[in-house]
Amino acid sequence: MRLRVAPLPAVALIGLGVLNGCLIMIVLGSDKVDVQAPPARVAPSPDLSEKESGLSNVKPVRAYIETLAHPVFYKTRAPFVPAPPTSPATPKTDAPPMPIDPGIAVGGVVLDGVLRKAYLFSKGGATGSWVSEGETFMGWKVESIESGGAKLQQAGRTLVLHLYEHH
Repeated sequence: MRLRVAPLPAVALIGLGVLNGCLIMIVLGSDKVDVQAPPARVAPSPDLSEKESGLSNVKPVRAYIETLAHPVFYKTRAPFVPAPPTSPATPKTDAPPMPIDPGIAVGGVVLDGVLRKAYLFSKGGATGSWVSEGETFMGWKVESIESGGAKLQQAGRTLVLHLYEHH
């Protein structure tokens, strides 16, 4: 029985073998391996002064009695959270409150001589209707229709709807 190997995998295996051989030769050929032992740790001798031993700022264990009295993950070890700053009272203004968006949009405008119609629809609904000047839509009276949108009025409020968003 004869073993058949596809040519592409055979070429790939030979290439990997050659690459492996080159890497082994590079590793074995480099004689500049610089392995140093870690420096030996020197224990401070009792005759050294605190400055020479580097222990001048070390507190004794007795200073940490309160810290060691509770486990690390104890409930009372919650991080300090400062109280929120009190803000000065905001001055009251006599400005009218911001109007609430009634959710009406203009979908199209038709201007043909004396014919002026606007397609108004509810942003939350799927349908709308064509209205003329003077008609009402969702409780709003259509005051005027221009090429860029429509102006609606209700209870002294005026709502200007634009056909295209202004950027």
